[in-house]
This record gives sequence, structure tokens and C-alpha cells, in this order.
Amino acid sequence: ELLEPPKETFDDEGDVGVLRTWRAMCPELQERWPEAARPEHWDGVTMENSRVVNLKFYAFGLTGAVPAEIGRLSALRVLDLANNQLTSVPAEIGQLTSLTKLDLGRNQLTSVPAEIGQLTSLTVLYINGNQLTSLPAEIATREFPLANSHRHS
Repeated sequence: ELLEPPKETFDDEGDVGVLRTWRAMCPELQERWPEAARPEHWDGVTMENSRVVNLKFYAFGLTGAVPAEIGRLSALRVLDLANNQLTSVPAEIGQLTSLTKLDLGRNQLTSVPAEIGQLTSLTVLYINGNQLTSLPAEIATREFPLANSHRHS
């Protein structure tokens, strides 16, 4: 019995699977990311060697939570989620050890995960313009621009 080879398959365990998961749970991304388009052509996505290296979702109108699956994007270097309506970021963000820039500014966050402190490559962290009531010590003791939680913009 011969099986037909699959027509267009994606590695749903890989980075593309993470993007598809996020798209599935986020109507704002469904509007911007046509099902027919390849993920490397989706708005805000930069891929190299089938790995996601940049996600720039500035002012995409994103709401709710960033999915925990984001922690699987181990090649991600820039994550720009500024100017959205996001309410939470998962602890799994601490697994993004290649991340050099994380922009969570101007969202609806009331807290950020302490795991951000594990991001050893991170040089830029923006968390201004949120509703943070406190900052984890793991972040507060590191040197980042704009890491002062008392600054409101």
C-alpha cells in the first residue's frame, strides 16, 4: 500500500509551528497572516535558515497573553511587542537565550516574569508604559535602559 507524499508540510514542532499556534489563538494575527502565505512572508516575521530570528509586532493590536510556545523560538534575537494590548507574558520567555532586544513597552502588563532575568544575551529591555506594580529582583538589579519601574510615559 503506497501512501501519497504530503503536498506542503510544515514542521509543526519547529518555529513555524509556534507561529501557527499563536496565529490560531489570535484574531489580530489571522487578519495579518494569510493562511495561504508562507510564514516567512508573514508581516513582522523574519526567518533565517527556517528559524524565526525577529518578531516585530509593533502596534499590531494584539490582546491577551503571549503563548507559552514562544519559549521554543530559541533562535529569536528581537521580540518587539510594543504598543499592543497584551496582558501577560509567559515564564517560558526565559528560554529565549538568543534574545538581545525585548520591547514590551506600552501594553497592559501588570507584571513581567522573573525569568526575563535569565536572558543572558539581552541588552535592551523596554517595559515602560505598562501598569506594572513591581519588578522582579532578577530584572531590577540588571542594567537595562528604561528598566526603572517608576518612570511612566
